[in-house]
Amino acid sequence: MRKTTVSVLSVICAILLMIPAFISCGDTPVPDATASPETTAAAPVAETTVVPEETTEPLASLEVKDLGEYEFKVLWPSIHNDGHFVHNEIDCDTENGDSIDSAVYTRNARVEEKYNITIIGETEWCSTIPSRITKYVTSGDKPYDAFCAPIAMVTTPALSGVCADYNSMTYYSEDQQWWQHEIMSEFAIGKSRYFGSGDIIYSDNFYPYSIFVNMDMYADYKFTENLADLVNQKQWTLDKLMEMCKAVPVSADDTWDYQDTYGIVINPNLAKAIYYGAGKQTTEFDADGKASWVMTPEVVEPILDKVLLLFHTDNMAYDTDEDIGHGYPGLTHAQSAIKMFTGNQTLFYSEELIVAKRLTKNDSDVNYSLVPIPMFSSDQSRYYCVMNDAVVVCVPSNQDLERTSLILSAMGRESIDTVTDAFFGIVLNYKYVADAESQKMLNLILESAKAPDVGTILGWGGVVNSYKKLAQLNQTGFASTYESAKKTVTNSVKSFNKLLP
Repeated sequence: MRKTTVSVLSVICAILLMIPAFISCGDTPVPDATASPETTAAAPVAETTVVPEETTEPLASLEVKDLGEYEFKVLWPSIHNDGHFVHNEIDCDTENGDSIDSAVYTRNARVEEKYNITIIGETEWCSTIPSRITKYVTSGDKPYDAFCAPIAMVTTPALSGVCADYNSMTYYSEDQQWWQHEIMSEFAIGKSRYFGSGDIIYSDNFYPYSIFVNMDMYADYKFTENLADLVNQKQWTLDKLMEMCKAVPVSADDTWDYQDTYGIVINPNLAKAIYYGAGKQTTEFDADGKASWVMTPEVVEPILDKVLLLFHTDNMAYDTDEDIGHGYPGLTHAQSAIKMFTGNQTLFYSEELIVAKRLTKNDSDVNYSLVPIPMFSSDQSRYYCVMNDAVVVCVPSNQDLERTSLILSAMGRESIDTVTDAFFGIVLNYKYVADAESQKMLNLILESAKAPDVGTILGWGGVVNSYKKLAQLNQTGFASTYESAKKTVTNSVKSFNKLLP
């Protein structure tokens, strides 16, 4: 994904180990005991360290201007009581000893000095940010130069004209290494890029789905194949995953439950990850950016058939989703999954990359590695690891786009050797990144990251959720499910296309 002066691997590893996962937050916070706010200072660097890969590519130039003591205000999500949004990635008042906060402070200080401005990061409950900005834009008010929120929450406002197109901004271009152009392109609506992603914030790297591997169990079961070799040779397929999962299940009695051993611990989102992992999506776009729906029964049913085999055959998989009561008593589905994985009850664990942070905080010294979501077929050109969500940087459409884009780009540029370096300094303190194969797999996962398309983000027709529910309940019949949603989907696509600039 991101390419800067240090390897993208270093960035993501540090993120994984430092920050709680972001989820789309609703109007009421829901506590999650697996995550908690924390301040992490850098510990002494271990003897075995990994040197970041340097790039000789010079940074793109960026104009420096005196902006006359301008106060640059950005709205950022307030801290969630389950531990989300712990770090304000836009503004930190002081160097408080926390590596990340100090890096944000240093970055801002450099930009403030160069441009004679003050960067102010205010906070708001995440789900209210889009409506608040919409109200300001509609009334002509300009209290904020930019705002940040999960993309699922800002797509509708963007379609209604609330967000400015980065393509129209003077100081944004694709030769600037501090923007994550591929992801921004995938998040585009038509030809318009309303959603900024890059070094300025690190939330965009939280979400690629992957597979965690319990390497002690892998050795105990005497699997002879090197996982990294399988991945590199494009032999890491869904069939190969199932082959290994079949060898693991063990039960002490006739009742299979959370106390037994399984091939993989899952939740229904793995079904979505496998669908995207097959190189599929819900929508395709023509040269003008107009959408057409492609998640049809002909595409879905062969994938769903194999998903059902993995989820429900020979006790290969165990779903800890709390909605069906399968977790450890008193634990959430996420806590149950961690407990099973660290307790050597499951060979594989499918989740977003951010779960590594929870693994490193766990009391167990589980020896794990990483592999991407498997290919559906070995004749695919690449792996695809879908992102579950992302926090993006948006600019109100009624703002001074020249000034705003200059400051945002300056913040991104300065983040490369402040915030990014802070992440790298922390990642050296965790032993698992010294595993060269794990590092390469992390890098591959990030390079394989795939943004969810607009049909998934906006939930058109509830089709993706219906597909996941079929996978969870061991039911076929996607064709009838799709048929009942087809009219809604068609109308959603038409409405979307009408809104394109």
